[in-house]
Amino acid sequence: MPGHAYHTRKKKHDFEASKLIHNSSQGIVFPDWEVVTLFYSALHYVDCHLDRAQSIHPIGHGDRKDYVMNLLPVIERDYRLLRALSEDARYHDVSVQQPELTRATRCYDQIRHRLTPVTCAGCGQENLINKGKCEICEAPL
Repeated sequence: MPGHAYHTRKKKHDFEASKLIHNSSQGIVFPDWEVVTLFYSALHYVDCHLDRAQSIHPIGHGDRKDYVMNLLPVIERDYRLLRALSEDARYHDVSVQQPELTRATRCYDQIRHRLTPVTCAGCGQENLINKGKCEICEAPL
């Protein structure tokens, strides 16, 4: 099973691919592939978090979806929407344009924000899920 280091590399790699596509096309030519790369970067944020927090390694999209629903409700809506947009871009005859890309980017930003560990300045506790306040002392993050 790929571990934390692999998922850390992949989430950065996939996000960089999204930026490269956007910068080379000004977001006009390949918004579908921007959505796809954002989704895969988010997928690796989820896998990285699950590995680090609970030593869980999802097998496939369905397994990961269940873990997100049950263990990461704070990102479930954004992950579900980003996954659906990515599936539309990959498998369905749906035209992905700027509004869908904007929605996908918002979802991705929320997932990245929530699943990037933050150390509390007040108590030094590392918070693996950013809910806006420390899990221990409830100081704002």
